[in-house]
Parts: sequence; structure tokens; C-alpha cells
Amino acid sequence: MLVMYYELRQAVFHKKQKHIYKMTHVRIATFAAHNRSATLAELMKAQGLVNFTAQKAQSGKPYLLGGDGAIAGLSISHVRRARPAFSLMSVSETAASAIDAEVLSMRPTDETFLASIAAPEDAKIIKSARSAGRDPVALIWTLKEAALKAGGEVMTDPRHLALCMSINGHIQASASSAASAPLQRCILRAFEMHINGSEEVIMVGVATAGLHGAKNAPNLDVVCDNPDIRLLCCEWLT
Repeated sequence: MLVMYYELRQAVFHKKQKHIYKMTHVRIATFAAHNRSATLAELMKAQGLVNFTAQKAQSGKPYLLGGDGAIAGLSISHVRRARPAFSLMSVSETAASAIDAEVLSMRPTDETFLASIAAPEDAKIIKSARSAGRDPVALIWTLKEAALKAGGEVMTDPRHLALCMSINGHIQASASSAASAPLQRCILRAFEMHINGSEEVIMVGVATAGLHGAKNAPNLDVVCDNPDIRLLCCEWLT
């Protein structure tokens, strides 16, 4: 089983400009249909979320509900185009977190579809993907899906969400100029997942709503205990 450990840290600035980091932990594992419940139980145990049960909001967003009424985050992404297909599950003590994943296509970019999901503000990130030889469709779609799921805005037009790079290397998501209503801001990170024995590359996006990246903060740490899988930060995003 693949287990990855994320720490997203929000910096709070005091009058003396000291940084205090609030860490949000997101644990992620691969699973198949037959071991979904076992994977969830393992993630909750590792995260210290005892006496929690899986629930689903009216919007369809899953979450974890504690016996004391506390709410924690649960997110699932099915990578159906992968061969073989698999799924990712994440658990976080923060409810407003989510993941999304998609196979990074080696085919030419579907420009029509890209135009249907991209905001004008996404231009710099799209240019970075093209310059690095990556299809921007998987990148933009994965990041926006993760951000919209994290904020509970799954029915929002992706063109109403704008992506831009922050000063510390995070991706920030917020309402675009075309948005007709406010959207909750998110921080995101993008990764490429490489699986031994497969030529496919999986794009993985991790989002936490309500947090903002801080100057010079090491906002995301990743640990993977599966030697057959490498999860690489998209260093080409600038």
C-alpha cells in the first residue's frame, strides 16, 4: 500500500514578524474496491481519528464525523484511465482538504477541452506545463478538481477558478475574473506519480481550502513508504 504524508503549513505573522506554523496533515493511500474499508480504517488510525465514521454531505462531498461531532476530511479520486485502474484516498484532520488524480496524457493537448476549463489567469501555469513538455489539460483539471472538492464547490464552472503561483512555490486558487460569486481560496501542490513497471505518469493534486502559502515556508513535506512508487514535486511549475 502506498502511504504518503503531507504537511501543509499556514504562516501567521505577529507584530514582530515571527512565523508560527499551523500544520495540516493529509495522509493518502492507494486502494482497490475490495480493500476500501480496510484502507480507510488504516488511514484514520494513522491520523489519530478514532470513533469517526464516513459520511456524505448533500453536495456529495465525503467527510468523517466523530462521535463528539467533530468533522475531519475524507477525499477519494478514481484513476480509471490508468492500467490497471486504481483509486486514491486521503484523510485529514481538516475537513476542507481534497485530492484529485489523472493520467498525464502523452497525446497532443486537446485545446478545445483546455479552453473549456481554463481561466485567463491560468496562462502562466499553462505555459510552464507546455515548456516542460507536459499536457496542461491534466494539470489544470487535476488542480481545479482538487480545489473545488476541498471548498465544497464541485458544481462550479472550472473557468471561474483561477490558478497562480505564490511566492513560496505553492499554487493558489481563487475566484477568476469571470466568476459570478466568491470562491473559497485554496493552496495546492502538484505531483507526478511514477509507478515501477508502468510507463504511465499520474498527475496528483492536493488542496486545502482556507489556507494561504507563507513566504519561505516549507509548506509541504512528503514521505512515501512504497519503494515501487515515486511521487515527485512538479519542479517545472514556476
